[in-house]
Amino acid sequence: MIYTWAILSHVLAVIVCGYAFWRGGSVERYGAAIIAVSWILSTFLQSNAGHGPGSVVVCIDVLTMLILLYYSERTRALWVACCAAFTVLAVLTHVAFYTARQMSLVAYITAAGLFGGYCLLLPLFIRMIVLEWQRFISRRLTGV
Repeated sequence: MIYTWAILSHVLAVIVCGYAFWRGGSVERYGAAIIAVSWILSTFLQSNAGHGPGSVVVCIDVLTMLILLYYSERTRALWVACCAAFTVLAVLTHVAFYTARQMSLVAYITAAGLFGGYCLLLPLFIRMIVLEWQRFISRRLTGV
């Protein structure tokens, strides 16, 4: 079952990643590609058995975390580091659910969706706002 917050997150992912592909630099485009591929794979490969997203999504999240951690180290971009940190939280949410077994399914899905979804898009969104602001200021100073 798809809920409104899940549909909204998909719409936001398309908008934010699409805008980063269109107007971002190479770092923003690669970061958006990592996020978009992870998002698409998670959406189509998640379990519908009613016991959470499933082990495939956990593997995708772990792989995304590792890629973003590596990319963060390579680029030294703060927004990429924030994205990597949110994927670490998403993976820790999976670990907590599968080890503690005291977390309700609703809390697990909400936390994993929040950290691996909305929070993952937030640093890229903020970076795009900053990039546009820098371009605006540059145009104002040069008179173009």
